[in-house]
Amino acid sequence: MMVAGDKRRSAENLEVKTLDYFVDICRRATNTRDACLIALLFLSGRRISELVGLKQSDLSLTTAYLVLKTFNLKAFRSQPNKEFTLLLHDRYYSIITVDISRSTEAYQCLGGFIESHINTLKDDEYIFYKFSRTYKNDEGVWKRDHIGSNMAYLIVRFLDPSVWPHWFRHQRFTQVYNITKSKVKDPFDVVMALHDFTKHRRLDTTMNYIKGLKLQEIKKEI
Repeated sequence: MMVAGDKRRSAENLEVKTLDYFVDICRRATNTRDACLIALLFLSGRRISELVGLKQSDLSLTTAYLVLKTFNLKAFRSQPNKEFTLLLHDRYYSIITVDISRSTEAYQCLGGFIESHINTLKDDEYIFYKFSRTYKNDEGVWKRDHIGSNMAYLIVRFLDPSVWPHWFRHQRFTQVYNITKSKVKDPFDVVMALHDFTKHRRLDTTMNYIKGLKLQEIKKEI
């Protein structure tokens, strides 16, 4: 069985799924935590390691948006500065904010799985918590910690053995690209809109992603 950290599975020739597909995965979950994990993986488009350590206070609801504060795994420094302030595993990361519109069809379908879970938590509680037991003076004490990337991977695979955490990122970026290009005429604006959502460090990464999508579109015509 593959676990997080194994060779990345390819998303080449990605079959774009409908929103009902993601709703069905959420409904298979036996608890609100796992349903929230699936919904947030898709709606945010973030990497699994950027989500598992979130606390309730890292998410906030406005009239228009679900606002998510996290970090960019690919943007780090060995020393802190004005931009790189979050210390994790001896690296300093930059904080990013992802605004997820609550008026979209995607949020209307999946946002409830997130809201119903986070509303049960306190500000300092991990969103994707687990209970772990520590021992002091031979006496076991249970405490809340957060799940790791490996456990999140297993949760995703249990709910749908055909997918994996990074697959949701590809699905979401493809959806955002398709929606944007259907509404925006200027190709440059399409690129910049997707780049703003993906939070890629380099514009080239977003461009390569779009090129891959266009290549798949062309292949369907020949």
